[in-house]
Amino acid sequence: MKSFLLLFALLFFIGIKPLFSQSISNSERIGLLSLKLDSLSAKEAVGLSKKIQFAVSGVPLKEFIEGIAETAELNVSIDPSVEGYVYNNFSNETAKNILVFLCDQYQLDIKLSGSIISFFKYVPEQLAYVPKAIKLEYNPYNDLLTIDLKNDTLEQVARTITSLTGKNIVLAPGLGNQLINSFIQRMPFNDALDKIAFSNNLHVTLTKDNFYLLELTDHNSNFNQSPSRSVGFSEGKIQNKRTGKLNLVIEKDTTLGLVVSTDLENTSLSEVVKEVFQITGINYYLFSELKGLVTLKLSRLPLKSFLSHLLSGTEYTFKEQGNVYLVGERNIEGLRDSHMLQLKYRSADAIIDVIPNEIKKGVEIKLFKELNTLLLSGSAPQILEIKQFVNHLDKTVPMVLIEVILVDIRKGYTIETGINAGISDSIASGGTLFPELNYNFSSNSINRILTNLNSTGVLNLGRVTPNFYVTLKALERNEDINIRSTPKLATLNGHEASLTIGEKIYYVQQTQNVIAANNPQTTILQQFQQTSADTKITIDPIISADDQVTLLISAEFSEFIPSSSAAVPPGNATRSFKSMIRVRNEEMVVLGGLEQESRSRSGRGVPILSRIPILKWLFSSRSDSKRKSRLIIFIKPTIVY
Repeated sequence: MKSFLLLFALLFFIGIKPLFSQSISNSERIGLLSLKLDSLSAKEAVGLSKKIQFAVSGVPLKEFIEGIAETAELNVSIDPSVEGYVYNNFSNETAKNILVFLCDQYQLDIKLSGSIISFFKYVPEQLAYVPKAIKLEYNPYNDLLTIDLKNDTLEQVARTITSLTGKNIVLAPGLGNQLINSFIQRMPFNDALDKIAFSNNLHVTLTKDNFYLLELTDHNSNFNQSPSRSVGFSEGKIQNKRTGKLNLVIEKDTTLGLVVSTDLENTSLSEVVKEVFQITGINYYLFSELKGLVTLKLSRLPLKSFLSHLLSGTEYTFKEQGNVYLVGERNIEGLRDSHMLQLKYRSADAIIDVIPNEIKKGVEIKLFKELNTLLLSGSAPQILEIKQFVNHLDKTVPMVLIEVILVDIRKGYTIETGINAGISDSIASGGTLFPELNYNFSSNSINRILTNLNSTGVLNLGRVTPNFYVTLKALERNEDINIRSTPKLATLNGHEASLTIGEKIYYVQQTQNVIAANNPQTTILQQFQQTSADTKITIDPIISADDQVTLLISAEFSEFIPSSSAAVPPGNATRSFKSMIRVRNEEMVVLGGLEQESRSRSGRGVPILSRIPILKWLFSSRSDSKRKSRLIIFIKPTIVY
């Protein structure tokens, strides 16, 4: 009966939960979790009622729950989002109460699946936001607007007006959450929107493409002595305008500040500068009289940009110091500027050489290598131009990791057979039988064989002379060599990487000198000379914008060749090639290989007899060899940013 009541209470709370207008409190949530565990305790998990003891300090919450589950024989599942550390002492307390306490202290929630208790991080339910309805009426026939605003956000008001009237309203950045208040009844749309803006410290601008721009009114402008707010609609963002006698139009833009427009032809440079500062009322100081004429046509340039273009190409420059503009020759002390330009990715000493001479003329550039920094001293506009140029070059240079796989395969065989006969006093029977047959038969051995043959009575071959000998030779040699090397090279984009692997051997070189005198003497001088056989690989990578890599490859492979005599230095066989290829990032490419195949057959024998079948095996010796070599190169570039 008790379990039935607990289950009923649990279902009751779950069933009425969607009816609440607000989320449940934390105490109600913990009560629901306790009811969940009570219903489970009465069924599958009786261990929840078991009293346990724990004293922990700094134990991870996940491990602590697992320890409780193991002690109370519970089945638990813990979400990875469960985090925290436990510092508690529990004595003679039920497992259920400890789990409920942990859910309360560490904001956990429980889900039951049969007898399995799942723990996860509790996420409070978010109530759906119901936006406040804007009281607005619009009559499209007479363009009359009625609106009642009270602490409504500007973004919501603009969205509602645009949806209802079809007239687009755009807000300046940061104005979306501004609260506005206004009450207007049956006024023309333009007038109503202007009055709403006026009462909320806003300014309305109607653009040429019929957009209404809303932005904050700038009350801090000191451009005019008696500023007045421009109510109503105007083209662009201009609030004030002043015109000088040299056709200089200077306006106040709410975004760009002071903007200058002009159309001059052969006008005194000095008069233009003075006129600009007189119109704007800005303090200025001329170090020297500005000479020269200027012809230019500019429209709506900020004041600093206008002065930079005006003085560009002349020997004059300007500098803003506080609220005073200083104008004069570039080399004057008061106009010189200094800047420390620290590079992030490129080497400063390499950047100096690529700065064009035109923009660094008159600017002193020094390298501070320890900080990878350029120290610039000169005209401020020139320094700014150099800074912009260097910033365009100061980018991360990618690195290319190049894996090279060299496979050198050599196969071949040699067969040598034949019988040699001759006369010599010092040849004795003996030789090699295995793994090759190379055996000498002396005259005594041959005569014993002939005596045995003659004793049969069938034929009489006679005997050989005492100095006669015969050499029987049969040899087969096989060669199968597979050499694989995998060097790896890493270098920056556009920089060459090279690798050299090889060996050196020494040989003796003798020099015989004869000293001519009454008693000639011969001296022999021995010197050790060295020769080398190297494997050289040089790769120059260039990365394209589409992550393709162009590789300029140069490779050379050398190996020693055994010398024919001890007095002759060893030979050197060299294979080399150059290639330029284009591959994708992390794509393996086969450069191709050098394949060589040779076949050699030779023989020696007694004339005529060496050509007669069967007899030729007794009166000749033959050699047959075949060799095949192949060199294959694989290359795989990997771009590392």
